[in-house]
Amino acid sequence: GVTRPTPLKLRVASKNVPNTIESEPNDTPAQARSVSLPAALNGVIQADGDVDLFKFSAEKGQAWRVQVFARGLGMPLDPRVWIKAVNKKGELEEKALHDLDDATMASGRSGRPPPAGS
Repeated sequence: GVTRPTPLKLRVASKNVPNTIESEPNDTPAQARSVSLPAALNGVIQADGDVDLFKFSAEKGQAWRVQVFARGLGMPLDPRVWIKAVNKKGELEEKALHDLDDATMASGRSGRPPPAGS
């Protein structure tokens, strides 16, 4: 059977970075919450096919770490993280700068810098 998503009241807390909690709707670039990095980005998958978008700026040569905690918290989520550029019209570029899933995220983590020219 299918396990329906359930909101998780526990959030990741950090003394070093602010917590940013999603607020729906946030499924399009125009609705995405703008954040300054570093930050802990917290989303809840509300239904099948739900995505949570956040916007941030990154400079060439910067590196950031991405970690998904769902499985470690006992949630049945199969995480996938796309890092995409937004064009001048405010639309997501088709091709992801990074496409992180179980095959590319060791234990749900990635610490790769953005590609040159991004």
